[in-house]
Amino acid sequence: MRKFAIQMKVGTMCGSTVFCVPRFLENLRESLQVPAIYFLFFFPMATTPGTKRLFVGNVPFRIEADELRSIFEEVAPVADFFWPTDRETGRKKGFLFVDVAEEDMAAVIEAMNGKDVMGRQLAVNEAQPREARPAR
Repeated sequence: MRKFAIQMKVGTMCGSTVFCVPRFLENLRESLQVPAIYFLFFFPMATTPGTKRLFVGNVPFRIEADELRSIFEEVAPVADFFWPTDRETGRKKGFLFVDVAEEDMAAVIEAMNGKDVMGRQLAVNEAQPREARPAR
């Protein structure tokens, strides 16, 4: 079950990881006329104990995830690497999250913030919880 959920991970919302709903469940929800909120599954934005999550912005779209991960691993071991995709297009977004050991965080930020990768300078800092947004 966990493997299935990880493959469905699409992003974060309010500091929680959001998993997409398979189309057949969405069709069921519509036929039962149940509000969509009952079909959203939220899990804490968990990091491995002893690690910190870094936000990496201005990521080039042409680079592969394994290439980018290896660039970070030149500085310090990476515990987790998450690059969200757009729900509509399936394209990678221009930002990602990297988990590194707490003691390596400052060194990774110093080495990677402003680093040129395929003509773009990465913006790296400690990830902050997503602020609550007013309902639309």
